[in-house]
Amino acid sequence: MMLSQFPLRHFRPPAIVGTLLRFALIGLLAVAIFGPLLNMLIWTVAEAWYFPAKLPQRWGFAFWSKVFRPEAGAMKALSTSLVIACMTVALSLVLAIPAGYALSKRKLPMRGFFLLLFLLPQAFPSIAVHMNIARIFYGFGLTGTIWGVMLVHAIQGLVFAVWIASASFAAIGDEDITFAFDTVFIVRKTSDKPLDGLRAYLNSIGDSLVIGEDDEAFKVHVHTDTPGDALNEAQKYGTLELAKIENMRTQRDELAAGKQAQSTDDLDAIEKACHEL
Repeated sequence: MMLSQFPLRHFRPPAIVGTLLRFALIGLLAVAIFGPLLNMLIWTVAEAWYFPAKLPQRWGFAFWSKVFRPEAGAMKALSTSLVIACMTVALSLVLAIPAGYALSKRKLPMRGFFLLLFLLPQAFPSIAVHMNIARIFYGFGLTGTIWGVMLVHAIQGLVFAVWIASASFAAIGDEDITFAFDTVFIVRKTSDKPLDGLRAYLNSIGDSLVIGEDDEAFKVHVHTDTPGDALNEAQKYGTLELAKIENMRTQRDELAAGKQAQSTDDLDAIEKACHEL
């Protein structure tokens, strides 16, 4: 039997091969990430470790006792670091949350420019940035102070905090829009038929239903996936005069992209203009 009778395109490696490759890649990634950390952890309990030994020749906690002796001041340093960390996080959140909300939910001009502006400090060597920061801090007397250290850390972390907050706020609302179309319409009554049946029907195909009426007409606001069905049902009670339908998912995407989205809020102005004509 010739080998050509078995085309290579029909050959599939066993599933175990793919599994072994995945585990090998995960293992290499774990070594690359945790290998240096493991080396540092071993050094914390190594009192003597000379090349070419694979492991320390003498183990112990002598260095720990030196660090945490009362005259070393380690606890004071740790408490100061904790205070600076908490203050830095608080300041970053106070600035990043409003900025992220505004950049993701508001109609801001040049939204992309402002997002790139927050990345500007990362575009230059950190030593050059910090030299200029130090010069400014010298002028304000902030060098060697907790406030100065906090501000330096906040400046560096604010870049990522704003971007993360902006992305988080932009993602909020995907699940909140149950029905896509914001539908508003006005119907001129042709009979005195009660609107209870229309109200029940619209509640069955949507939500956020509001109906306002007088002796001559009624106005409906509803969120639904089938605005055509809502309009057809409403015309059983009168003559359709005005309707406006907006895709709320499209509006959300446009606002998140910094574009101007249309809204049904101007329907009253349109109605007034029509009556004036």
